[in-house]
Amino acid sequence: MQYLFGFSGRIGRAEMWPFLAITLVWLIVSGVLLVLGVNWHECIEDCSSEAFRRADVGPQTGWLLLCLVVSAVYLLSLMAVCVKRLHDRNKSGWWLFLYLAAPCALAIFGYEWSAAMVVAALLFLVGCIELLLSPGTDGLNDYDPS
Repeated sequence: MQYLFGFSGRIGRAEMWPFLAITLVWLIVSGVLLVLGVNWHECIEDCSSEAFRRADVGPQTGWLLLCLVVSAVYLLSLMAVCVKRLHDRNKSGWWLFLYLAAPCALAIFGYEWSAAMVVAALLFLVGCIELLLSPGTDGLNDYDPS
């Protein structure tokens, strides 16, 4: 549990890759669950927009709620794993804001300004290189347990 939800300590690149594999599996499974939860039979019978408005969304809403709850837990563990990876690089967890939150904000709020999208992509790319490819610091650093 400390690996997934603790924000102290450090993990190396090799320990982060299994988490990313689980992430990929979760994205595939949640996508399939959302698709299977949709009441497609009405949509197939009549593809007009009226069919989508009167479609029964009960099962879809249940799957969506399940995916939202699991995604919230996953987001917390993603943040914890990324912060520990930054600690391995001898950097504060606040760098995660620059690498992930700032690009999301630029993409959402700066979508009409193409330079914002370029900056967002570059920040995200630098963050990916930092978290996934750069080696950690050798020996003890500021984030090792005392």
